[in-house]
This record gives sequence, structure tokens and C-alpha cells, in this order.
Amino acid sequence: MNQKQMQKICQKQVDDIIDRMHVLCAEGRSNDAEALYAEIRDWVVQKRDLEVLSLDYINDLMEDG
Repeated sequence: MNQKQMQKICQKQVDDIIDRMHVLCAEGRSNDAEALYAEIRDWVVQKRDLEVLSLDYINDLMEDG
């Protein structure tokens, strides 16, 4: 898998998580949305090297949500 494909996959995961946060807010579960935001911030925004990103970890979050 090349870097562009990996970036596309990562962006899809981030987009899905953001969509999930919107759903949680609409359901009145703002604390859960904030917790999900904190996870994505910790894993993506604050990381300098996205190679450490675990797609399995994000997928687990999406399935648990």
C-alpha cells in the first residue's frame, strides 16, 4: 500500500468518526462525542508520524460506538 492509499484510508476513518460524533450529539450524548473527539485528537491531530496510527484500533472504536 502506498502513502496516498494510506492517507485516503486514514481520512475515511476520521470522516466516519466525525460523522459518529454528529450522531452522538444529535442523540444528546455530548459527553460520548467529546470522548470520541479526544481519541481522534490524540491519535491523529497530535501525532507527528501517522505511521503509528492503528486502523484496527479506530475500527474497534467505531464498532463499540
